[in-house]
Amino acid sequence: MRPGPAAPEVVRYRVVIDSVPAVRDWRGEIAISPDGSTIVRSGGPGGTLLVRRRDEMGFISLAGTEDAASPFFSPDGSRIGFTASNKHLTVPLAGGPSTVLVDSLPIYEAAQWARDGFLYRNVAGAGGWVIGRSEARPGAVVEQLTVLDTARGEITHALPELLPDGKTLLFHVSDRSGNRRIAVTEVGSRTHTVLVDGVRARYAPNGQLVYTTADGKLWAAAFDVRGRVLSGDARLVAERIPGTVLGPVDFAIAGDGTLAYSVEDAGARRELTWVDRAGRRASVDSTWKGQFSTPTLSPDGSRILVAMSNGQQTHLWIKPTSGGSATRLTHEHQSNVEPAWSPDGRWVSYLAGQGISNTGDLWRQPSDGSGRAERLLPMPRPGSEQGWIPVSNALLIRTTTSSDGAGDILLMAAGDSVARPLLASKYNEYSPSASPDGRWIAFASNESGRSEVSVVPASGSTASRWPVSSGGGATPRWSPRGDEIFYLDPRSNLVAARVVTEPNFAVLTSRVLFSAADFVLTSISRRNFDVAPDGQRFLMVQRADGAKSGIVVVAEHAFDPRVRAPRPAP
Repeated sequence: MRPGPAAPEVVRYRVVIDSVPAVRDWRGEIAISPDGSTIVRSGGPGGTLLVRRRDEMGFISLAGTEDAASPFFSPDGSRIGFTASNKHLTVPLAGGPSTVLVDSLPIYEAAQWARDGFLYRNVAGAGGWVIGRSEARPGAVVEQLTVLDTARGEITHALPELLPDGKTLLFHVSDRSGNRRIAVTEVGSRTHTVLVDGVRARYAPNGQLVYTTADGKLWAAAFDVRGRVLSGDARLVAERIPGTVLGPVDFAIAGDGTLAYSVEDAGARRELTWVDRAGRRASVDSTWKGQFSTPTLSPDGSRILVAMSNGQQTHLWIKPTSGGSATRLTHEHQSNVEPAWSPDGRWVSYLAGQGISNTGDLWRQPSDGSGRAERLLPMPRPGSEQGWIPVSNALLIRTTTSSDGAGDILLMAAGDSVARPLLASKYNEYSPSASPDGRWIAFASNESGRSEVSVVPASGSTASRWPVSSGGGATPRWSPRGDEIFYLDPRSNLVAARVVTEPNFAVLTSRVLFSAADFVLTSISRRNFDVAPDGQRFLMVQRADGAKSGIVVVAEHAFDPRVRAPRPAP
């Protein structure tokens, strides 16, 4: 018997990209072309996609892809798809204008443009997100492919991967207990089989299932597609895959077996920092580091509230601004995100659930830790932001509707147990911020085709609506003094808009304060900074100790289709 072909040597190298945002939300930020020749990563200037051919030295920014996320290739590798402005769009790899594939998304999502010409993606189903497919054109009919197993507590199906046979579909499953698993189904069956605990799975051309686990590890195991089982032991391929809200998802495999994946710098922790209006920085506490997000100052400026994740759980911590140790506030849920202070500082509200995604309910807890959490509002649809209106003590909640895919802003009056629509349209509304007197709401919307900041009365009447940004804007935050609105422009500059509210609202001037591009900014719809009571400095998140923000590892021949046997880890 002739011996099989010799295993080509695995060639591994690292590519470092400075000053790109951390992986956002749960979508993944890296893609590789089907032939393995080109790598794409989000996070370039203005949120553009970065493109690098393997035979070239560096990444270049791809015009027309501003605020792009979750890139993917067309089946022939000639075009790159991505999400932006609540749409799936595509641009030629060689450059050119973008075109729309899907014109209204239920959420910013990961998708696959499969060989059969369909887009496999998330759609709204009964009880949560499921997998569907549609032709790659605007207005195409969506076919639902998976059904949540509610008896098992499933709440989300995501991250689809159609195998080369055109009928076997891999996807992620989350349940209410926080479990994350990889499942497989046959297109058209609407039933599925759980394969293994994991977050994201891809099928390698040598017949292996390659998947991540919640601890940031990448594994590979032989996969019997017909029998829908893994055969043999899984082997460790890589570690330190960056975590997202859903878990580590950031890797891709080309048809020639090339593997590309993001890794966290070994020291890639974050720290909180003060930044003045000129961009000068001063660490809050150089000894306190972690995976921080959404820092928020108490109304009197004496305490910092921040979410901190360990990759498997996210909890809220409170730390005095004058110094001293931090205290963990939350203990009852696995995921505790999007925190906000009540106007009097006595309460902290947040979104919480047992899964690690932010699809939980709205809760509150005494800020001094003296009492247990109480649920304020069950969330029928996923929530992504929330905050208080001063004076009235009403709550603003940003949610996603199932009918048209647009994010809406709801209002729940003080003492009430239901929320009513405040800002609801066929467009995306997000990042609400109330004025200190409670009369006005600043928010962002993509009604113009890109994200812009506007102001409306707190009554929610859109008959009177004033623009704040004109060249693009996101994540507005009203100054506690009431005379300014701060927001980020498309180039990640922090902009100060000086405003008046009497007798009517008006913007007097706008100017860029400093570039925030190398801070951790998360995403277009999540504010990751706050403003001190005097309006003269900002609380922001930065990477600690010079940690690199974008490290991509390329492993050539990692899953070479000429070698079907298990291989040593690259």
